[in-house]
Amino acid sequence: MTVVDSSNVPRAKVQLAVRIPRGWLTRLDALIPKIAQEGVQTTRTDAIRVALAKGLDLLESARARAKATRRATEVALAKGLDSLESSPAKRK
Repeated sequence: MTVVDSSNVPRAKVQLAVRIPRGWLTRLDALIPKIAQEGVQTTRTDAIRVALAKGLDLLESARARAKATRRATEVALAKGLDSLESSPAKRK
């Protein structure tokens, strides 16, 4: 059972209406028992919040990893170009 950590849920909330595929609702409903805490009613809205929060975390970390990888590649390429420019073959 996954317990929802409410300490990182913002207190100020805004209402948002979106249209989603029907299959997503089925998947969200299947999440409810997995995120439910004993003695606390868990709703579809709670499942949506958890899924959105986890999805945002995953997307942000994937973007950060991609950015770090891209930067490391740029640095490696720059070092490689520097070594090529200073190699004896280049001087000929």
